[in-house]
Amino acid sequence: MRLFVSLNPDPALLAWFGEAQRKARAELGPIESAIRWVRPEAVHLTLAFLGETGSAAPVEAALGKVTETTGPLAVEVGGWGCFPNVRRPAVLWMGIVDPTGGLARLHRALAIALSSVTKPERRPFSPHLTLGRVRPGRGDARLGRAIASLSPVPSHPWNPRGFALMESRLDASGVTHHLLAEYPL
Repeated sequence: MRLFVSLNPDPALLAWFGEAQRKARAELGPIESAIRWVRPEAVHLTLAFLGETGSAAPVEAALGKVTETTGPLAVEVGGWGCFPNVRRPAVLWMGIVDPTGGLARLHRALAIALSSVTKPERRPFSPHLTLGRVRPGRGDARLGRAIASLSPVPSHPWNPRGFALMESRLDASGVTHHLLAEYPL
């Protein structure tokens, strides 16, 4: 099983995200074909990527302890960016602003809880929603400059009420995500 922990957007954020994505595609014009766009219904904020695991049961048990140490979240979504940088864009994303630090606290609580059942991630936590992934061989500085010049969109408030344990499956239609368990905050 290929597992990850995520915050899954509510319908209002998904609608806003879909509109922001349409705006980006229109502004990029023909160059937008260099990007494989994420379906809005598949968007999520990854809190922890666990990778291949033999069973979800130990992960579910560890995650059940996290709800006791966190509270409601209040973040804002907005602002374009790309990983790793504008010279070699591979992922186009929308940023997350965490003004109260609640998201960072949740991330730390998850890392502590999951440390008994999985290896910690080595990458620093960089909260974002992925808009699309650049097709192989198409991530050049020209695309990066186009991404950097996208018009700003007004930020959108988001108050996630919980996090989820998800399974990522590869099938004929591509990658699909399946909810395994939800945990309220």
